[in-house]
Amino acid sequence: TFVEISPPTDPASWHVTADGQDVIWWSERDGWGHLWRMGPDGKVKNQVTSGPWQVGKVVNIDEKLKQVWFTGRGREPDHFIYYQALYRVNFDGTGLTLLTPEDQNHNVEVSPSGKFVVDHMSRIEKPTEVVLRDLATGKIVRTLTTADVSQLAAVGWRPAQAFTAKG
Repeated sequence: TFVEISPPTDPASWHVTADGQDVIWWSERDGWGHLWRMGPDGKVKNQVTSGPWQVGKVVNIDEKLKQVWFTGRGREPDHFIYYQALYRVNFDGTGLTLLTPEDQNHNVEVSPSGKFVVDHMSRIEKPTEVVLRDLATGKIVRTLTTADVSQLAAVGWRPAQAFTAKG
């Protein structure tokens, strides 16, 4: 057994609530990387996320609402398996909600207020678009910018093409 320790540039793989009654912990104890809720005694209260997909990193926790926002991959059957999406779930594992429904990779940063998220949406075959989302609903508030690839296209650059091959 081992404890997953994140490097200094990544958020920790665990979070202890201010009252000390809940620990949200990332673990592969069921064979997939998921979130678990532990008590102050170290015993499992409940599995927060589950299934044949992978939780990435926790990006926000609201202790008052008892909700966790995190990235995940491979959950949506119609999405490219390597693109991460943003989700929200309650501490008890109910209410799992996809907040970034676009089939794109979502690199997200939560605002200091915890009300918004800056979402850098990208696909290998199109320019990155940066949008501001409402963190509670995932609704796009406004587009902030879209990468301009016109100078690249002018010199003959072409974007990559996704493909699937049997291994």
